[in-house]
Amino acid sequence: MASRISNSQPINISGWEVPVNSRKNQRDRDNVITYCRHEDDKVVASINNTPGSLNHGGHVLFNWQAGKATVKERLAFIFNKEILSDVHFIVGKGAQLQRIPAHKFVLSVGSAVFDDMFNGAMATSSGEIDLPDVEPAAFLALLRFLYSDEVQIGPETVMTTLYTAKKYAVPALEKACVDFLKSNLSSDNAFMLLTEVRLFDEPQLAALCLETIDKCTSEALAAEGITDIDRDTLCAVLERETLQIREAKLFNVVVSGPPSIEVQQTLLSQLTPSMQLNPILTS
Repeated sequence: MASRISNSQPINISGWEVPVNSRKNQRDRDNVITYCRHEDDKVVASINNTPGSLNHGGHVLFNWQAGKATVKERLAFIFNKEILSDVHFIVGKGAQLQRIPAHKFVLSVGSAVFDDMFNGAMATSSGEIDLPDVEPAAFLALLRFLYSDEVQIGPETVMTTLYTAKKYAVPALEKACVDFLKSNLSSDNAFMLLTEVRLFDEPQLAALCLETIDKCTSEALAAEGITDIDRDTLCAVLERETLQIREAKLFNVVVSGPPSIEVQQTLLSQLTPSMQLNPILTS
């Protein structure tokens, strides 16, 4: 049950006397504190018209640090909160747009790009920074990692998180994304993943994709995402001598498999002339 006390009365939090109001004018005397004690013995107070408060969800959190034994716990607690925040990022665009609070010091410690952004010779003085090319979920994954070392990625966010980690030069998160992709690599996604990692300059992961395609060529060519493969990637694969598939079977995959005309033409162009013109196979 919340209690109401006058603004001239100090409150005691964990043994410390906290003066409610030291100002004498009548307007500030009208301010009051509403406070309540939660299950975790944390006092949450709401102060009206008080500038510079540690605000979270409309409340001022007094002594929130007391329950956080380590720096890691304290930093993790202020992740994606307004408490002490001194910059906001406007991330994404359209219906996905999000305004995300952050702390320049934490970001600068974890990323050379952020350090230069806030402390370099051309440091920004803006309190809001637009990031239309970054997905909100990926940016939050990056911040979570910088605040707590926690990696939170999944199949739907790993590529956008990898892009964001590279953009802001956070190699540890890059490695976590690459390791996730390696552990989830299969013939079903090898072609699609190969296309994307070629753009991100990840040669080791690209090599693993190629090895998977070599071993499971038929399955890889029959995968759903084959219709979205760019021509250069497809040609680079089909020029390999290590594909585990006979040309006759490759031809059958072409005529009965992917519906994309461009993909079919690319596959056919990689067959030997004798295979392309063989009347038995083409009948």
